Amino acid sequence: MLTFSTMSMLILSMSLQKANWEESEFLAARTSLPLQNGVSDRVRGGSVPRWIPLACGLLKVNCDAGFHPMSSKGAIAALIRNNRGHLVDGLAREVVLSSASQGEALAIRLACLMVSSLELSSVEVEGDNKKVIHLCVSEDAPP
Repeated sequence: MLTFSTMSMLILSMSLQKANWEESEFLAARTSLPLQNGVSDRVRGGSVPRWIPLACGLLKVNCDAGFHPMSSKGAIAALIRNNRGHLVDGLAREVVLSSASQGEALAIRLACLMVSSLELSSVEVEGDNKKVIHLCVSEDAPP
């Protein structure tokens, strides 16, 4: 059985592995085919690469959560990468959750708090729960 701190380390490890994999994918896509009018042949042909590099100077924060419903324990993580896909900073926390969606929302909050505390600008926050992201950016959603 996973302990609380083991779960947190597992989420952070998986997030780091994902960041490293996306960096490798970016490097492979960057050298695969020449660009014509700024668009790769892979994109024009319908095969869109999963990782699209950011504009120079931008940062991306990837956030994620893990949740164990039987114990209400979970972990959230946020990783900051630069436009080259290199890891800049990261943070993981153990949390008590009532749902996976709550964990995703807390992960987005953690990402925003990191951006604020580091006084970063030109940052894109990315998560994998479309419903939670929509609620975070919607003007119609309650505070």
